[in-house]
Amino acid sequence: MSRQSGFLEFKLDYSATKNLAIGAVVSSKDISAGGHIWRVNCYPRGTKEADDHGAYLSVGLQLLSKSKNVKAIFDVFVMEKDGNPSSSHAQRCVHVYPPERFVSWGFAQFVKRSDLESLYVTKNGSVTIMCGMLEYNVTLISASLR
Repeated sequence: MSRQSGFLEFKLDYSATKNLAIGAVVSSKDISAGGHIWRVNCYPRGTKEADDHGAYLSVGLQLLSKSKNVKAIFDVFVMEKDGNPSSSHAQRCVHVYPPERFVSWGFAQFVKRSDLESLYVTKNGSVTIMCGMLEYNVTLISASLR
């Protein structure tokens, strides 16, 4: 029996990655959930498609398994310097994977880099991004009205 959900604490060495090229990706370890293999992709200077000149950090979920039409909920939030979850930088999306035309699906403008640096990057230069994914199936039940 496989888990339908997965959770990942993604520790990004921001000081070592903040000057990467726009579109450069830092990937998580692989996560097993719902009988599929997933990966979280972080773009410290955003994706090329975001067209924001590297002002945002982007985060996306990638389905690595060779499957189609996998429905998943992807939750992401940043941990503050004091270890508490941020309520202002938290996102959720519901999507069918794999996405057309993209490697991963998520948030092109997840958090402004200026906010990231002032609010979330710790003294050792890292930032913690918490990611959760839940695979789901929708079963329609037919009912007759009387």
